[in-house]
Amino acid sequence: DRLTKVGLNAFAGLKLGKLLFSNITGDIAHAFASLTADELNLPSLEATSYWMVNGSTIGVLRLPNVTSISTREDFRANKVERIVFNRLEDFGNVVLYGSYTSVVTFDFHKLKSLPNIPNSNLLSNLIIRTPDAICALQSAPESTKVKLYVPAALVEQYKVATNWSSMADRISAIEDNLDFCGGE
Repeated sequence: DRLTKVGLNAFAGLKLGKLLFSNITGDIAHAFASLTADELNLPSLEATSYWMVNGSTIGVLRLPNVTSISTREDFRANKVERIVFNRLEDFGNVVLYGSYTSVVTFDFHKLKSLPNIPNSNLLSNLIIRTPDAICALQSAPESTKVKLYVPAALVEQYKVATNWSSMADRISAIEDNLDFCGGE
């Protein structure tokens, strides 16, 4: 609980369960590279870092205080099952590319703007829990099998919203899918 920094490749090659680093802040480029973990929780981190999980396999990556994304390479990994963002409102101008996106599910609590939905072999789900507004999608997906889960009160609005309408048949209510969406 006193650790505030992690060096390059500090956990490379290790297979671990749940990791909680309560006080890590700042640049964590390559810090969690080549790690296998069930869960990695970084509650004090406010911004992602370049290749922070490069080559890693992680069940759940929790980033509750992240408010900015550094680059598209931040999420390059072998595989991350779910990334949970509690405070992130805007992905900024960081366009996600399929070859850089090794995430199965992005889970957003306050997202208001997303530049695109990457055509990734792994990305399967977006959960947008923002309760009071439609998240702006800056460009329509070219071809995607991604499923979108949103609050039940907003499902119909998402199905007709600019750029989301092209995937209307894959938009569902969080409340109807609690087994998957849960109460993150």
